[in-house]
Amino acid sequence: MRGSELNREERFNMIRRKLEQGMKEEIKALIEKDYSMISGEKVREMFASDILRLIEQRQDYAMDIDSGQVMWLGVKREGRQNYGKNASNTEIVPVKLTLLSAEDIDMLSSGFTRREVREKRIIRLFKVGYLKKGSKQ
Repeated sequence: MRGSELNREERFNMIRRKLEQGMKEEIKALIEKDYSMISGEKVREMFASDILRLIEQRQDYAMDIDSGQVMWLGVKREGRQNYGKNASNTEIVPVKLTLLSAEDIDMLSSGFTRREVREKRIIRLFKVGYLKKGSKQ
């Protein structure tokens, strides 16, 4: 079966498998070279597998990204700031933001200035970012 005959999810999974095969060996080589204090083939294998598992958990969020969009990691809306709270104990959630929408293109082609389009885009980004934080979309 040719790559062009696969649907979007099948292509994504095929690419992910190929990347993981090479990436695992690269991670193990990096650990062996730069982090020699992590010794033992089995430990390096487990460490590389754990890193790939973490990457895979985050990759699933990228599956729904379309042209003109970006996945932004933001602080969960329900998370409250308090004494002693820092990045290590702050919950982060993925937020899909549209940087360039069809509406932006229509506005530009209709004669709106770049400044007007940029102002509308900034307002949209803040609204969507605020509304989506705390949900996995």
